[in-house]
Amino acid sequence: MLNYGEILTSKVSCPICGNVGPSSGVKISVQDYLNISSGQDFVYVPCNCGVFYLENQPISSEIAKIYSKEYDAYHISEGVVAKIKKKRLQSLVAPLLSQGRGTKILDYGCGSGEFVYSASELVDAAVVGFDLFPPTHSNKSNVMFLDSEQSIKSLGPYQLIFAFQVIEHVSDPRLFINFLYSQLDSGGTLVIETPSSSGILFSSLTRKYWGGWHAPRHFLIFDKESLIKISTQVGFQVESFQFIPSPFQWIETFRALLGKSSKINKYLHLGNFLIVASVYLIDSIAIFLRFKSSNMKIVLRKI
Repeated sequence: MLNYGEILTSKVSCPICGNVGPSSGVKISVQDYLNISSGQDFVYVPCNCGVFYLENQPISSEIAKIYSKEYDAYHISEGVVAKIKKKRLQSLVAPLLSQGRGTKILDYGCGSGEFVYSASELVDAAVVGFDLFPPTHSNKSNVMFLDSEQSIKSLGPYQLIFAFQVIEHVSDPRLFINFLYSQLDSGGTLVIETPSSSGILFSSLTRKYWGGWHAPRHFLIFDKESLIKISTQVGFQVESFQFIPSPFQWIETFRALLGKSSKINKYLHLGNFLIVASVYLIDSIAIFLRFKSSNMKIVLRKI
């Protein structure tokens, strides 16, 4: 859990179409259930362009508070979960290595660096991890961690870029996708994973507590159509799209439903193999039966 009180915010319009205020439904007010010392409300606005956007976004000087060292993304998995996660990550990379072991990879929003290290075992070329607060050093010769987009440019272009659970964190998603497009070689591939406003967890019963909000860190929630539209407008070709399991969203939803004071929360984390395996199975069965989940992956090609 985090502990930083209330944060300063500013009111914004939809970053996709510029609309102000609700245009396709009722605003949804949620709280930061990771922050034990604040009852501050954060408001998501449904827009006609197909997204939900955070109306009262944290100002830039507050960003370091909501992404402290206690934030889950900066924790390295351990034990059985770590081994399973590594195999899954490598299975995502292997089919996309267009230049074999010479494929240069960028992980934008690398967090703890787990994915970077997993991918580095499959290639000899550079694997670059970027984050606002990246690991301070690397113990592998072909791994580099960066904290500025200028450094990304100096090492590019790349044949393969991953942005796992990142686009929802940025204030200008169009600028974000444009930047990643510019850093790819012709014919290069971009893989984006992001929450989707769909699935069991996004039902009316649990919507207020849905883990995909992850307020105030998630500025924008796409649906399938809006994500495809913004990607193709930039110039990408859609190679594939699929709904995927999301244990993290299940865990965050449970945390929010139980409340900040619940003693059960200490068991609700991605290191709990039983919890992760159970909810992964639920999502997998739903997807197999052709239902949507609250998480999606799109593979894009620069043409």
